Amino acid sequence: MLSICAVIDFEAVLIDGAFPDHIRDRIVATAAGRLAQYDVRGLIPPIVTHGTIGVAAKSLGAASGPIFAEFFLNPASYLD
Repeated sequence: MLSICAVIDFEAVLIDGAFPDHIRDRIVATAAGRLAQYDVRGLIPPIVTHGTIGVAAKSLGAASGPIFAEFFLNPASYLD
């Protein structure tokens, strides 16, 4: 999580999915605790929090695939 923040300054990391709230909250707390242990000098550490989509996160994420394919640049096309 922190290594990608060395490239792009993300404001937050959202953790969400099709699992119970208490599990999600435990994952968020663990991730935030681990992030606090790292040396973040020169970086803007993201806020680690939970999402609100829950069970629908997987289907909404999968639905974004065709949108990305149609309207966003494809980095793989530059490798040809």
